Amino acid sequence: TVAYALGISHLDRLTRDGIRIAIDQFETAVAIEPDFARAWGQLAASQGMLGLFGFAPPREAIEKTRAASLKTIEADDQFYLGHSMLGWVKLVMGDFDGACEKFEEALRLNPSAPYALHGDADCLMLDGRMEESIARLRELVAVDPFFAIHSLPLPIHLYIAGRLDEAIIAVQDMHMRVPHYSMHWVLALIYWEQGR
Repeated sequence: TVAYALGISHLDRLTRDGIRIAIDQFETAVAIEPDFARAWGQLAASQGMLGLFGFAPPREAIEKTRAASLKTIEADDQFYLGHSMLGWVKLVMGDFDGACEKFEEALRLNPSAPYALHGDADCLMLDGRMEESIARLRELVAVDPFFAIHSLPLPIHLYIAGRLDEAIIAVQDMHMRVPHYSMHWVLALIYWEQGR
């Protein structure tokens, strides 16, 4: 539907207004077509981002993310996004093992599932497997290079790994692909670390 397409367009802005408009559009899409698993999944992602970026109380955002994730799975239990978003809910709530299992389930359903690739990379990082995490994020960027939320983790993980020159290159590459999203804050962290 048009509402779904508008939701995707607004979500990638990663602004308070963009995410809220995306939520409204995805809610319109599922009101029109209640079994629209993709719209439910993107609604779950949008609710999660609203909390992640501090635009809504975290508990409220997590509960709305959980509810939309379950509706996604109810609409189509073989659609990866519902499982991916439940993985994020579990990760935020501190259920590390449960989160990683949900990301693995989503990747079993779709080996190129962007939110699951990102979640799996975070699981690898939290398990101390930084090289595998970075490799997974390079895969994510190859799968979905033009969506800001999927380009953002690679420079951050490179920064965390102390691979600062690579992190700068990843920020520059991201800026070329996703020019509307500012990564100056990541560059500031890197330059501070480098003593510039």
